[in-house]
Amino acid sequence: MRWLTRSGLLEAAEASYAPDQVRDLIRQYGLPTPDYVVVEHEQDLSKVKLRFPVALKVCSPAILHKTEVGGVRLDIKNRAMLRREYERLKRVFPGEKFAVERMEKKGLEIIVGLTRDATFGLCIMLGLGGILTEALNDVIFRVLPINHADAEEMMKELKARCLLEGFRGMKVDREAIADLLVKVSRLGCDLQERIEQLDLNPVIVWESGLSVVDAKLVPRGHEVATQRKACGTEATCYLPTLLFPASVAVIGVSKEPQKFGYQVLQNLLQAGFPGNIYPVNPKGGDILGLSVRKALSEIEEPPDLAVITVPAAAVAAVVQDCGEAGVKGLIIITGGFREVGPKGKELENKLREVIARYPMAVIGPNCQGAVNPYANLVASLAIETLIPGFHPGGVALVTQSGSVGSDFLQSAGKDGVGFALWVTVGNKLNLDESDYLAYLNEDSHTTAVACYLEDVTDGEKFLKTVRELRKPLVVLKGGRTSAGQKAAMSHTAALAGNAKIWEGVLKQHGVFQAETTEDLYDLAKGCVYFPRFAGRRLLIVESSGGLGTLASDLADDAGLELPDLDAFSKEELRAFFPSHLALRNPLDTASLEPEIYLRVASTLAMDSFDAVLLIFGDPVRGAAEVVEGFRKHTRNPIVVAFSGGGQIEATERKKIFDLGVPVYPSVARAMKYFQRCAKLRS
Repeated sequence: MRWLTRSGLLEAAEASYAPDQVRDLIRQYGLPTPDYVVVEHEQDLSKVKLRFPVALKVCSPAILHKTEVGGVRLDIKNRAMLRREYERLKRVFPGEKFAVERMEKKGLEIIVGLTRDATFGLCIMLGLGGILTEALNDVIFRVLPINHADAEEMMKELKARCLLEGFRGMKVDREAIADLLVKVSRLGCDLQERIEQLDLNPVIVWESGLSVVDAKLVPRGHEVATQRKACGTEATCYLPTLLFPASVAVIGVSKEPQKFGYQVLQNLLQAGFPGNIYPVNPKGGDILGLSVRKALSEIEEPPDLAVITVPAAAVAAVVQDCGEAGVKGLIIITGGFREVGPKGKELENKLREVIARYPMAVIGPNCQGAVNPYANLVASLAIETLIPGFHPGGVALVTQSGSVGSDFLQSAGKDGVGFALWVTVGNKLNLDESDYLAYLNEDSHTTAVACYLEDVTDGEKFLKTVRELRKPLVVLKGGRTSAGQKAAMSHTAALAGNAKIWEGVLKQHGVFQAETTEDLYDLAKGCVYFPRFAGRRLLIVESSGGLGTLASDLADDAGLELPDLDAFSKEELRAFFPSHLALRNPLDTASLEPEIYLRVASTLAMDSFDAVLLIFGDPVRGAAEVVEGFRKHTRNPIVVAFSGGGQIEATERKKIFDLGVPVYPSVARAMKYFQRCAKLRS
C-alpha cells in the first residue's frame, strides 16, 4: 500500500489500515503523534531507541479495537519488560506486527473522528475520549467542512465543556483542539469520497499542545456509494403554476363522501377557489353541482393543476395522459406505493419513469395535498372541517406527515395564525424538501418556514438550500433515534446517532430545532413575528410572582441575562408601586389593571433590554392594550405568556395576535422561543 500526497487519494483495497499507516497519513496534515517503531520479529526489539516507559500495541488492519481484544500493554518500564510483553502478545496474535510507542504523560483525553452519514456525507465529531467515550456519549457533530469558529462552537456545546475551561485548576490548550479539528476537517475534505470512518482516540491534551495517541481508519468501499434521486431542477419552474392555478381538474372524483376524490372536490368548492374546476370520472354525471368529464381530453384547455385520486395501479397512466395534455402541476393523493412493500415499489418506479418524461411539478404520491390561502386553493382531503382555520399569513409548513400537518393547522386555527403555504410532500418523486425551501425563499408571502422531515432526499442539496435561505427555518426531525442503524466499526460511528448528527448539522446552519409537534408550531409562530432578537438581555413583567420565578429559571438555563432595573427607573416606579413589592427583573406588578402596566412601560429604560416577556397569569382585561403600550416604547420582540384568564384570556389573545405579537398558553412554551434563539446565538 502507498499513500499519495496530502491532497491525493488513498490507494488500497483493504477493509481498514494498520495504525502505523494511519499515523503516516495524519502526520501529513500536521497532527502530532507519539514517536513509534514497528516491530515484526523479536530481534527487531533491539532497534527500539525510545525512552521508557513505552506502550506495546498490536498493529493490524484487521483489529480495530485493540484494547477490547487484549492487544495493548501500557507503562512498560524497561527493555526486559518490553521483551516479556512482546512474547505474550505474540502468542495471542501470531503473524501480526506490533508498534512500540512512547508513553505520553497524562492529560485530558478527548476523541475526534470522522464518520459518514447516509444523508449528509462525512461529518466530524468531538467528544470526551478514552475508555468512557461511548459510556458518556458527550459528543458534538458538524458536517464538513468546518472552520475555526465552528471548532470553538463544538467545544462550547459539550456538556463537559467545563473541563476545557479550567475546571479545578486544570488547564487545557483549547487553541490546539480547535486547530486539530480544522486539520481533520481538511483531511476529510481532501479524502471525502474515500473515508468511511476515522477515529483519533484518545487524543491527550495538555496545558500546551496535544498528541494523537491512537488512530484508526476505515476506507469507504465502492459498493457503499449511494445514488441520489433525481428531483426538482426543472420541476421547480412549474411550482408557482401548481400553487397558483387558474384551473384545477380532480381526476378520480367520486359521489361517495368518504372517497378522496369527493373530499378534494368539496374542499376546493368550500374554500372558494375562483378558477374553473373540472371533475373527471369515466362514469360522467354530476357531483356537487358540477358536470363530470369522462376523460381529461374532454377539457378544452389543459388545467394548470390536476389532483389525482385514482387507485395506485392506474396512476402512471393518468400521469402520462396529463403529461401528453400539457398539464404542468400534479398533486397525487393516492397511496399504495413503496410505503406498502415490494409491489408498491414496482408501481412507484414505473411512476417515476413516467414523471421524468414530462416538464411538470408533482407533489406526492401518498400525500394529503396542498393548501395555498393566497389562491383560495385547498387541494387536500379530509380536512374540510378545518378550512375556516386557513387564512393568508406568513408561516409555510412543509411536512412528510399529514397528521403533523393537521395538528399544526388546528393550533394555528385556534390562534388565528395565517399560512403562506401548507403542503404534505408524500414520497417526493419529483419535488423534494429542498425544492419547496428554494421556492419559499423567494415567496413574498412567506415570513418563516416550518418543516417536519423524516428523511432528506439529497443532503448536499438540502444544506446548500438552507445556507441560501434568508428566512427563519424550524425543523422537527422524525426518526431521530439510532435504532436500526448498521453496526459501527469505530467509536465515532457508534456514537453517530441520527439525532446527534441532525442536532449538530442544524445548529451549524442556524436552524431552529423542534422536539415535538407543539414545539414546531410554537417556534414557527414566534419566528413569523420575530425571526431573531438582537441579544440576551430579557425583561420580564408579570401579574403574579410564581410564573416570573419559573421564567427566571428557564432564562438562566438558556444563558439569557435578566439585567437589574436602573436606579432612576426604580425611583420612578416606587412612586406608584406598593412598598412591599421588590423592584427588580422579573418585575411583579401584583395588578390586573392595565394602567399599572402602561406606566411601567413608559417608566423603564426599554433600550436596556433586547426582548420583553409579558406574563399574564390572571384574567387581565385590557391585556392587548398593555401589549400595544409596550410596543410604543420598544422595537424589540415582545412575547406574551397568557394563562388562567378564562374567557377574558380568549378574547385578549385574539386581540394580541392581531397586533402581531405571539401569545403562548404557558411560560414554559413562551420561553422555548427565547431559549432556541439563545441557543442559535451561543
